[in-house]
Amino acid sequence: MVRLGSRKKGFLLPGGRYWYTAGWNWRAVLAFVTGGLLAVGGTYSQPGKGPFPADGLIPFLQPLADYGWAVGLGVALTLYTVLMAPAMRGRTRS
Repeated sequence: MVRLGSRKKGFLLPGGRYWYTAGWNWRAVLAFVTGGLLAVGGTYSQPGKGPFPADGLIPFLQPLADYGWAVGLGVALTLYTVLMAPAMRGRTRS
C-alpha cells in the first residue's frame, strides 16, 4: 500500500478529494457512456449477414463505424476533462 500521510484525510470523507456522489463519479460515468455510445453506435452489418442492422445501431453514426473506437475514446477523454475541470478547481492538493 502506498504511504498516504496527510492525504489519508481525503479518503471516504464527504467533500474529500476522493468523495463522489454516493461513491460514483457521475462525470466519469457520463463520459464513459457517451464514448461507448459513439464507439459502437454506428456499427452495422451487411443485410442478412450479421447481428447489427444494415443502417447501424444509430443510423446517423454509421459513417463513424470504421474508426468509432478512436472517436469514442477522444470524445470520452475530452468530455471527462471538461466535466472534471470545475470540480478540480475547488480542491487542493495534499
